[in-house]
Amino acid sequence: MVKGSPQSKVGYAGVAKEVHREMRTFRKRCGGFTLIELLIVVAIIAILAAIAVPNFLEAQVRAKVSRVKNDLRSLAVAIETYMLDNNNEILGSNDWQTKLGLTAAVARQYAHAKLTTPIAYLSSLLVDPFWVERGSGTREGRVYEFRSHNEFSATAYARCRLRGYLWGVNSIGPALVRLSGDNDPSMQDVLRGIAPGFVYDPTNGTVSKGFIIRTNKGEYTFDNAPPV
Repeated sequence: MVKGSPQSKVGYAGVAKEVHREMRTFRKRCGGFTLIELLIVVAIIAILAAIAVPNFLEAQVRAKVSRVKNDLRSLAVAIETYMLDNNNEILGSNDWQTKLGLTAAVARQYAHAKLTTPIAYLSSLLVDPFWVERGSGTREGRVYEFRSHNEFSATAYARCRLRGYLWGVNSIGPALVRLSGDNDPSMQDVLRGIAPGFVYDPTNGTVSKGFIIRTNKGEYTFDNAPPV
């Protein structure tokens, strides 16, 4: 190609256009995202968060339920061992309250303390993680509910014994229902057969109403014996 000829001018122009196009492409690559690209990224992140956050929260609830069941098993072993050492007698918070004239809050602590001192059937008091989460009510220490069903217990508790329940411990469960002050049943209502189905069942939803209960019979699920 002869310098200055028409062909050379066309060739140089083509090269210049190609260089210009490459430079524009380079600037686009290095110049960051466009507004549309940013909006797309934000939308994707929002979709992922909408999927991940509920799954994360559900996993947290399942972990707490597993912890509660392990705690109640430990409590059950401690209670049964205590009974072996004390002529098969155990006093829950309700019986200590009646026997010593204690307030409900003090009786609750006293009943659990009997399992840690002077003999350590438990190394420490076990607290209900769902009560801690709720953060309300008057339950000092948020320990698990622990009731005994002796022949000399108040009527509501003594009747549980007629269905074979000598004692019961429970967590309020993921729905965070109260044990008193609400219209929801109590653990004694469940064990007496008045509200036998008010027990936590994950098939009704990870966060569903119902107690997590353990008794001398094991983990409570449902008892269709006649109510007392």
